[in-house]
Amino acid sequence: VCQGDSIAYTDQSVLGSTYEWEFFGGNPSVSFDENPVVTYNTPGTFDVIQTVRNNYGSSTLVRSAYVQVNPTPAIPVISANGNNLFINTSLNITWYTDNAPFSNDQFLFNLANGYYNAIVTDANGCSVSSDTILIMDDKINDLTALKFEIYPNPAHDKIFLKGDHISSVQVISVNGKVLEL
Repeated sequence: VCQGDSIAYTDQSVLGSTYEWEFFGGNPSVSFDENPVVTYNTPGTFDVIQTVRNNYGSSTLVRSAYVQVNPTPAIPVISANGNNLFINTSLNITWYTDNAPFSNDQFLFNLANGYYNAIVTDANGCSVSSDTILIMDDKINDLTALKFEIYPNPAHDKIFLKGDHISSVQVISVNGKVLEL
């Protein structure tokens, strides 16, 4: 199992009336349920002990090194350069855009606007998700329906605005900074 996963245990004893389970490394560490569910948050190898009692006595089953908990992979970091993305891992990668899987490459180029994240999976089948990153094209969209023009598109150091009935203009950068005119 992977760090943070749960295991549903099933009692297979016959004629048990009370149950006591001990889960080393698990949460809960002790359960009196017949069929407990236990979460393992720490990597390692752990024992499980089950004691079943009835009117005729008790029976204890010890399972040494029964549960192997594998660590979660490191959270991958996504680097962006314009509309290109890179992820800092060589593990099995599945990229998602707007929650739909679309690529297994380490480098992504010329991406459309949208939200992107990746899930990486190691050789043990343990997975972790990256943070989500927003790709936003820095070109100005077509605004001709509003009866004015902004050009050139894309702009580098100067933009021109032409239109009717323009009383004021405020330009805000993609970083949210109000630019001086």
